[in-house]
Amino acid sequence: MNTTINPDQVVELAFGSAYTITSSKITSLDILTAETRYLLPIVGEELYAAILAGDYGALKEEYVAPLVAAWTRYLVEPQIPERCGSDTRGDFTEADYMLNSNIIRRLKVSASTLSRRLTNYLNAHAAEFEEYNPNNNPLNHCVMYGGVVQVY
Repeated sequence: MNTTINPDQVVELAFGSAYTITSSKITSLDILTAETRYLLPIVGEELYAAILAGDYGALKEEYVAPLVAAWTRYLVEPQIPERCGSDTRGDFTEADYMLNSNIIRRLKVSASTLSRRLTNYLNAHAAEFEEYNPNNNPLNHCVMYGGVVQVY
């Protein structure tokens, strides 16, 4: 599977050294899912193919990789206990569930912020990316505030 980043990069960018998760717990399918759901709609097929082909290294390093890593973490966070062999859901209290829910909500906000950051950069530098069409980027047509989608 060809993806913009690998599991080692996901761990480095999205988890950092404070976590004990290893890249073996992140799959290429996790990354591909994050790219398909959250990157591809922003950049479009042509720019995505160019990034995969090795073009636009600075864009990939500064904007794409952090976004993909953040969305990948958001997607895998609920599965980490099972993947690490320490599924203790039966022992979870209501407070544990609320804490986990808050963590996942914060991860989504962070990843969404990186999506908006990439969109803003691409819009400001559209002339540098001939494959990018701002009219196809859904973030240029809608915004979510508090779970409400606003289309413009």
